[in-house]
Amino acid sequence: EDSQGKESDEYTHTVRVNQAPTVELPYSNPDKKQIYVYTGENTDLTFKASDDTTVKDLYLRNKGLDESDNASVYGFTIGKVTNGAVASGDGTVSADKRTATIKMVGVTNLRAGQKWTSFIEAKDNDGVKSMPANEAYNVENDYELRRRKPGYVEFIVKSQTDKYDIKTPTEKVAVTDPANVTEADLAKVKEKLQLEYKQDNDDANIAKDSAVDKNGKIQSVTKDGNNLVVTYTDGSKDTKPLSEFVTKDTTAPAKPEVKTDLTGKAGTKDPVEVSAEPGSTVELFDKDGNSLGTGVANDQGVATITPTKDIPVGNVTAKATDPSGNKSDASEPKVATDTTAPAKPEVKTDLTGKAGT
Repeated sequence: EDSQGKESDEYTHTVRVNQAPTVELPYSNPDKKQIYVYTGENTDLTFKASDDTTVKDLYLRNKGLDESDNASVYGFTIGKVTNGAVASGDGTVSADKRTATIKMVGVTNLRAGQKWTSFIEAKDNDGVKSMPANEAYNVENDYELRRRKPGYVEFIVKSQTDKYDIKTPTEKVAVTDPANVTEADLAKVKEKLQLEYKQDNDDANIAKDSAVDKNGKIQSVTKDGNNLVVTYTDGSKDTKPLSEFVTKDTTAPAKPEVKTDLTGKAGTKDPVEVSAEPGSTVELFDKDGNSLGTGVANDQGVATITPTKDIPVGNVTAKATDPSGNKSDASEPKVATDTTAPAKPEVKTDLTGKAGT
């Protein structure tokens, strides 16, 4: 009726159209609807569903008529929302039930290069699915059609080599012989070694300029001839020339320091301690530049030198030579002194009748 109480000839009807739920997936390659998982590393993916009223169910499913989870057999735990609540695994449901999430976590048991297809699907309270009910899931022979389906995802398994790279160092390790890197040299290279994300990996889920924490990602660092080989925890490898990481040591050692007090040591072959670069050969010199003996500094940087001849009175200095042949400046001198009184003398001449002469 109108405002005058008369019947109106026109009626307005409002009909609510039930919108299908929508799903959001963290695609590594959105164009191909692919998500990458990496061997040897924990996968942690979140799938989200939204609806204008209620997200009743949210789950990962197989193709065709098979709605069962087809990814758990590959090493993952996958959340599931049923009747508006998290039924298993990790997931969330908002207070108004209009959004829900499920997680897929775990380490894949597949090898790099393997893949499989799943769908992330949501249903509302009316049973309307995010994938339209009349659309087929079996579209194996039509890739373009398949990847346009809501919730479709092709999981691609990649190795850690596909994800990481050995970062070129900003500072090389100084070694005695770059053509013959020792295990001690290799240990220093390993200590400085850094990783970065592989720049030609098109995974949209990775910020390729961000830093990489190498802890827990490297199984071993070895050398193969003149190459550095990094083996990741999944067994995949990266190889780079060792020349990118080592350089010839041309730095002279710091000048050593004679530690022994040489007071009273002149005329003896008593050992002399010298502080010097660990591994360097230390040589003692007298005031005239003559060698008194040599020794090698231990890991604590101490060389003990036993002179090969008596130490003369005067200045004693030391010089260090590292394994690369680099020589240090001479140490500050220490003075060797003689504090031993001479033996009492003996008058040998017979002085009979010598008085007055």
